[in-house]
Amino acid sequence: GVQMTSTPVPGREVILARAESPSWLGEVFVFDGLPRSHNALAEGVTTAIHVPDNYVTAFVREDPSFALALGALLSTKFRLALIVIEEAAALSTRGRLARRILMMAEAYGHLDEAQPRPLAIRQDELASMLAVSRPTMNQALRDLESTGSVKLVYGGLEILDIPTLRREAV
Repeated sequence: GVQMTSTPVPGREVILARAESPSWLGEVFVFDGLPRSHNALAEGVTTAIHVPDNYVTAFVREDPSFALALGALLSTKFRLALIVIEEAAALSTRGRLARRILMMAEAYGHLDEAQPRPLAIRQDELASMLAVSRPTMNQALRDLESTGSVKLVYGGLEILDIPTLRREAV
């Protein structure tokens, strides 16, 4: 996977999101031409293809429909960002955590509700994504684990019961 981070305050890096394969990063540049505002850090075995900015802009000039596709991608990411903002205002930490776990798991593709699904993410990463302390995150994870929806394992968690996890995501 690829972690997207930023440093809003010098010396304090925050994890904004985590992208799983396949993902396209950096599409904002096509529209605003500004320097990158966030960092992307590959974790584990990751294949990345770098397409230089000048190739992308040249391709968009040749085929404007590509700009529409990038705009649709950007709109989806913007919509997700708005959802995260709404959740921060309206949901408990436990509900936000359940939603974020589902969001990350669904990025892998269709969720088979009968199969456990591992999710390799550390508690401190989840805490950073949800802007809570690590002890608060640990408690929220333990609460979800008590429902039987997830199981904490070394280096991450395992999604055991998707319908229950969806019910917790409120």
